[in-house]
Amino acid sequence: MKNNKLSGIIIALVFFLGTSMLDGTNVLASTRGMVEPEKAQKIATIHVSSVIQNEIENDVEGWKWGVILSEPKEMYDIDGNISAYYMTIVDEYGEDKGYVVVGAVDKCAPIIEYSMNGRFYPEYEMKQLGARRMIYNGGYNYYIETNENIIDVSDFGVARTVDDCCRIIGVENDYSDEWSGWLELLEGGTKNSNPPSSGTVYITNPDSYESGYDSKISANVTGYNKTYKTTSSFSGYNNHCAPTAATNIMLYWYGRNNSTYSSLRKNGDATWTDTFIELYSLMGTSCGGTPNSNLKAAYKTYLINAGFSPIVTYYSTASWSNMKSEIDANYPFHMVIQNHYLYGNHSVVGLGYVQYKYGLASYSRYIRIADGWTTSSGRFVHTTVGNDKIRMVKVHPN
Repeated sequence: MKNNKLSGIIIALVFFLGTSMLDGTNVLASTRGMVEPEKAQKIATIHVSSVIQNEIENDVEGWKWGVILSEPKEMYDIDGNISAYYMTIVDEYGEDKGYVVVGAVDKCAPIIEYSMNGRFYPEYEMKQLGARRMIYNGGYNYYIETNENIIDVSDFGVARTVDDCCRIIGVENDYSDEWSGWLELLEGGTKNSNPPSSGTVYITNPDSYESGYDSKISANVTGYNKTYKTTSSFSGYNNHCAPTAATNIMLYWYGRNNSTYSSLRKNGDATWTDTFIELYSLMGTSCGGTPNSNLKAAYKTYLINAGFSPIVTYYSTASWSNMKSEIDANYPFHMVIQNHYLYGNHSVVGLGYVQYKYGLASYSRYIRIADGWTTSSGRFVHTTVGNDKIRMVKVHPN
């Protein structure tokens, strides 16, 4: 699937822009200055996140399960100036999940095109032919330069040798509105969002780190404010945050309706120790921790044994849409935070969220948690700042 620069779809975000690209002589001359690679990657990242959040495409699930964006790779005009960047997208198994092409100058669209599946064909041809560089001159016109000639690879499956390929554009397009939106977002949108990324401070009030935002929304699951178990509630164990979080999920459902969910408290044990021990065993937890690969099966087995027909889904990368949807549907979820500035690698329970919106489509987002270190539900983690990754397990007892 090839999608054009926006097609009415989703964004108008971006950062500075660039020098020359081309036209009859140089269509992209007199532009504002080249977009740097890190800014191009930020544009692509926001675009991918926005597509996922807004669920614009029918096959958006291909990205929702978690994808990895490559480093930006340059494309050039005929004079050797950077004109655009492309970034390939793969899933955690290395399977191709599309690409994003970002303009480097303001005579090109900010989001030139993207696909949610397959590979970026010009890159494939470039590797096949051992080309020196890729040339982009506007529209969907891609070329690769070998030692012998310049080859047109604009059409999937077709490579044609051409003459003077990059001086064929004669009409300039006006993308100023789109670039202005991106400039507004990247220059000013997030400047007043400053969640901690180091130190020993727990986030207890997200408002303390956000100001100047355009809107704020928040939600919590019903009856989230309970007294939860901590890892110290279960003595004699080490690195047992995952079964502790799972015990807290069972405790939550029991507290929400102790008639319907009475069997989730194993053996009716008021201390919840029996529940913890069973989950500890099912998860294969040891002094080295809990393998993420064990979480889904452990939850399913425990809930089936308790007499339920559960829906359990493991996400190797938790998107905002995944997490928000669970809270909005009134389900807490199991979170695995990786390389967090304070928690390290740690399992917690997601109970609510707070979202701040800046500008057109920039967000700062927090998840309310039962962190297993305190009995309250008054702490938060930021979804992107201060950690490397968030995994999650959707747990519906049913």
